[in-house]
Amino acid sequence: AVSPLHPALHLDSYLPLSAPVRLEGVEENASGLAFKPDPGTLYLVVNNPPGIVELTPEGARKRAVRLEGFEDPEGIAWLGSDSFAVVEEKRGAIAIFDLPPGADSVGKAQAREITVEGDLGNSGLEGIAYDPGSDVFYVVKEKDPKKIYRVTRKGEISNPWPAEAGPPGISDMSDIYFHPPTGHLVILSHESAAAVECTIEGKEVSRLPIDLRQAEGATLDGRGRLYICGEPYWFQAFEPGKQ
Repeated sequence: AVSPLHPALHLDSYLPLSAPVRLEGVEENASGLAFKPDPGTLYLVVNNPPGIVELTPEGARKRAVRLEGFEDPEGIAWLGSDSFAVVEEKRGAIAIFDLPPGADSVGKAQAREITVEGDLGNSGLEGIAYDPGSDVFYVVKEKDPKKIYRVTRKGEISNPWPAEAGPPGISDMSDIYFHPPTGHLVILSHESAAAVECTIEGKEVSRLPIDLRQAEGATLDGRGRLYICGEPYWFQAFEPGKQ
C-alpha cells in the first residue's frame, strides 16, 4: 500500500546528477550496488572475478575486497552494521557475511547460505534487497521466466506476485532495492532501460528511463539519491526533482 506520509519516491521526477562516469579499478562485470550510511559509501559487487569495490558516492574507488570461494555474485544488499548479503546467480543462493572496515577479502566458508532455487544457469538470481523492518529479503530471477521471491532468514520462501505478469513493460529484472520509508521496491531492468518503483504487490507507482549501457545494479541513500551501475564499468547518480 502507498503510505500517506511518504506516498512514493516519484522516480519519474528524478534527474541525473551528471553524465555516466567510468568506474575506477573496475574493468568489467559491474553487477550490483548497496549503500552503507556509515561511512556513507557504496559497495559494488563484481561477478567475475568475484569481488566487492567500495566507492564514494561520486564513484571513486576506496577499497577492493576479494570474495574467495564465491561463484558468480550478482546482487548485494547491506543488512546493518558490517553485515552484507550477495546472491550467486547460477547456484540460486543467498550468502550472508560480515565485511569489516579495512578487510581485503571474505571467504565463502565464513558466510551463511540460504538456497532460494538451485541450478538456475545464466538467467538466474540477479538482485537482492533487504527489508529491515520485516527482516526479509526480496530476490529477483532475471528472466525465462522472471520471478520474485520473498525469503526469510529461516529460508522460508514465497512469491509476493507472479513477476511474469508485472510490472508491465519490464522484459527482465537485473536488480531490486527495498525503500524503507515508503515500503516500496525499485526494480531495475537493463533490457527495458528503466528503474520502476512498485508496491510489494507488484503494482507500478513510478518509472525512470535509464540511459546507461546494460544497467545491472541499483540502490538509494538516505537522501533519496538513486545510484545505478552498468556493465562493464559504468556508474551514474540521480536525485529527486521537484514534484
